Amino acid sequence: MIKNGPITFSIGATIGGLAGFVLGAFLGKYALHLLTMLIGAIDRRGTSDEDRLKFELLLQ
Repeated sequence: MIKNGPITFSIGATIGGLAGFVLGAFLGKYALHLLTMLIGAIDRRGTSDEDRLKFELLLQ
């Protein structure tokens, strides 16, 4: 049985921090791209009423 102590905690925190960093580095760009796509779709403003109507029909 491993004795719980500061060394065990430090090793676990280091491994968790590195794993979080690697996962964030791989998935961060995809999450940012998805977020900007959603903001662009919500904030889209057509130049004419016809463009707005097309976009609203597309959302349905």
